[in-house]
Amino acid sequence: MSVSLLIVPFAITMISIAADHVGSIIENKLAASQNTGEPCVIETRFVDKDLLCKTLQEHGLDIVVVNENTIRSQCKDSSIVFSRNVSSEPFSLTISSAAEIEALRNELKEINEEYGMNVQSYTYNHVKNSLDEGMSVSSEEVLEDNSILLTITLD
Repeated sequence: MSVSLLIVPFAITMISIAADHVGSIIENKLAASQNTGEPCVIETRFVDKDLLCKTLQEHGLDIVVVNENTIRSQCKDSSIVFSRNVSSEPFSLTISSAAEIEALRNELKEINEEYGMNVQSYTYNHVKNSLDEGMSVSSEEVLEDNSILLTITLD
């Protein structure tokens, strides 16, 4: 007997709106915050602190992990802080003084996509490493949308 698992990129399943729409939301919030002088706060889907840190570092950002619920960095000459009240919640992103709104928006879109790929990679490795005795991967296939189809044989 075999079981097939489909591991789709995080961005496809967790982000319910298109990337361009996300970009315009970010851009609109940044513009509004510049008019008011208040920091811009954007809700994210980022829940895993370690994967978020990994993504930010792979993206070339220097980070300061203040505690389990706060990460600080600089991105495109803007101070950014990922924070949350408790570790079970997603992080919120607070942006102070964004000089280059479009460049920052593009960077944040890339970080969002990279985080999604890191979640998919983590899930893929976790599934493969968690197979019990008598289970083996009989096939795996990367589909056009970058989803991974694993077929697991139960001996």
